[in-house]
Amino acid sequence: MTMPPTTVTDILDADQLSRLNLPVAEARGLPPEAYTCDALFDLEQERLFRRTRMGAAFVQDIPGPGDALPLTIAGVRVIVLRDREGVIRAFHNVCRHRASTVLQEPCKSLRHLQCPYHRWTYDLDGRLKATPLWDGTPKGKNYKLDPDENALVPIRCDTWEDLIFVNISGDAATLDKYVEPLIDEWADYDLNAIRPFAQADSVIEANWKVVTEGALEVYHEEFVHADLIYRVNDGEQTWDDILDGDAMGFRAMEMDDDPNRPASSLPKIPGMPPEGATPTYVMFLFPSISINVYDNHVVRTIWLAPSRTETRWRSTWCFAAEAVETPVLRKECQAIVDLWLAVREEDRGIVQLVQAGHQSPGPGPREVRFSPFWEGIILHFQRHVVSALS
Repeated sequence: MTMPPTTVTDILDADQLSRLNLPVAEARGLPPEAYTCDALFDLEQERLFRRTRMGAAFVQDIPGPGDALPLTIAGVRVIVLRDREGVIRAFHNVCRHRASTVLQEPCKSLRHLQCPYHRWTYDLDGRLKATPLWDGTPKGKNYKLDPDENALVPIRCDTWEDLIFVNISGDAATLDKYVEPLIDEWADYDLNAIRPFAQADSVIEANWKVVTEGALEVYHEEFVHADLIYRVNDGEQTWDDILDGDAMGFRAMEMDDDPNRPASSLPKIPGMPPEGATPTYVMFLFPSISINVYDNHVVRTIWLAPSRTETRWRSTWCFAAEAVETPVLRKECQAIVDLWLAVREEDRGIVQLVQAGHQSPGPGPREVRFSPFWEGIILHFQRHVVSALS
């Protein structure tokens, strides 16, 4: 009987992987098989996505008691809900009787969860409430099953900002430790003062690592995104990489009077400098969350991998409360969202071309090189992937 692979070196060539540890100018990237191999994707599901914190939903997706969402995360069927007291919880979406899926679609104001197969009924805290006809009587009164021993299996669940995280294995590092680099970086900004304005979602037909690499690097912006500000000044970087554990991305300082920057009357996020240079952050919380902070809006995105060649994203755009509540300013907010959606569509086309290239058979090994000027962050990301799978 063949044993399934347990580490990345069971699948990818160890000598190739060792070249990721060289300085950026000499390093070589992940081989095409890293983006095309079913066995590696299965290993990522088991050793990475199920063992770390994954973005599941936004808090505003389940605003009221009894609101519930069925999700699939790392191949695991999950329920995320808000109980009667307003506590956000997560459970395996599997009935304890015969393993039917309990919740099939998003619901509002539920009083309980009920399996469609034999009507086993669960409270919103997961405890078993009823097993009709279990012993032939309408309410199963002659043979009661223990409500705790037969409860829905809980999943570790946390919230931060407007994000809901789940940890399938239950043994990831604490949430405070996970988000600490971003808390420290954004200590001066009142991100609790912003309000959600819009949401959107779509699917990109490419491996999640291809998509993440496209979101992290800015080398392609000049060639792919004509509407974005160019981030280089005659060979000098206009940004600083931030590489701090699971938090990776960059910070750039942008001037109000930059002629390439579109004028805006939107109020700034509380805590941002009222004038002069303001920071822009493009940050990724490995392996499933990106948070982009600008002077007047924040974009939070959940990235999930339903298959080896699909990446599903869901984004929420947030602005200062005044902007969300003022009709004339809402038009500016929508213009920003529209720009983002156009950029996402440009990225989608490019990363799907990269995926196609990885899947095309080629003569001999293909080597990925990194620009020392632009792509140190991609090397950091690939090292992080290999470390998580080792």
